[in-house]
Amino acid sequence: MKIKMIIRERCSLLTTTCVTIGLMTGVVNSTFGQNLKAHWTLDELAGPTYADSSTNHCTLYQDPNTAAALVEPGLVGNSQWLNWQPVPGTSTRLFATNSALQNDSFGFSFWIQPVYLNDYDNFMLKEEAYDPNSPSYAEESWQVHMIGNNGSGAAPIEFIVRGTLGQFYGVVTSITNLTLYTGSTNWIHVAGGYDAVGGTLTIFVNGQMNQSVGIPGADSSDGSPLSIGTAKNGPNNYVAFAAGAYIDDVQMYDSPLSTNDVAFIEAYPGSVLNSINIQSFNYSSGSGTANLTFSSEATLGYTVRASTSLTGSYLPVTSITATSVSTTVALSKSLLDGVFGPSPRPQLFYKVSSP
Repeated sequence: MKIKMIIRERCSLLTTTCVTIGLMTGVVNSTFGQNLKAHWTLDELAGPTYADSSTNHCTLYQDPNTAAALVEPGLVGNSQWLNWQPVPGTSTRLFATNSALQNDSFGFSFWIQPVYLNDYDNFMLKEEAYDPNSPSYAEESWQVHMIGNNGSGAAPIEFIVRGTLGQFYGVVTSITNLTLYTGSTNWIHVAGGYDAVGGTLTIFVNGQMNQSVGIPGADSSDGSPLSIGTAKNGPNNYVAFAAGAYIDDVQMYDSPLSTNDVAFIEAYPGSVLNSINIQSFNYSSGSGTANLTFSSEATLGYTVRASTSLTGSYLPVTSITATSVSTTVALSKSLLDGVFGPSPRPQLFYKVSSP
């Protein structure tokens, strides 16, 4: 995905004095990096459906046989509380079945705020078709969940990949432990993914990465639902139960997330990978230099282009390789004159894009 951010700069007809007067964005698909498959902001005030803000329209549905999710203040906007109620007696299950979610390699990102965590509570699980021959612990394609008490009232998060038919392709646990049997006022970021070609499993909790080399070739694309919270194998066989937690800003990709990817999402909650947010723009009338600061991902290349009209041709002004989650570029008068000539420019429009 390539995101363009456009800034309009109005200039005097007689001078090159400019001021920022507008901002707009546009999106162009490309094969760059991870492809966003679904993004659930979970801002809805009530279910039973939760919209996907990506272009794939992967609507998330409330399972009517489980406790309804409850809206709560989130890290960004609202979140949904995966909760338990005595009627119907099963904790919240949210699920989606869109074909865009059927990927053997995949990446995930979500935020949680624990309300009450038990041993083996589930956050996210890719279901598989009903298989009576698999033991209950192996009736899922992959799972992100708590494991048992480590003896100190805490436990790490486990990410396990099984593919189909109860096989085993690898497991990794987080370095960070979460406190069990209690809540928290802090939001916790969980991310990671599986590479079906190389077999590597990765998990991040609050930016701390752990990784293991499993077995390549797991099949996680049999058409079964992706579930958040409680999960099933087949129509009525519940195999995992929702963690007592608020969950916010769930993102799915078609390849694992890297350290730089996770750093970007943590720095800009609510943003998806490869999005560009203009953080600041200022112009010095004395020097004629415009300074543009935008969100970025380390090691990725960005190009600043400019045009004298919104619908005209955008010419490259400068390119830069980012080294952090924020990049500032100085656009001097001489640099712009080298592109457009020294004549006064009534207005300029800028685009920042990657690659």
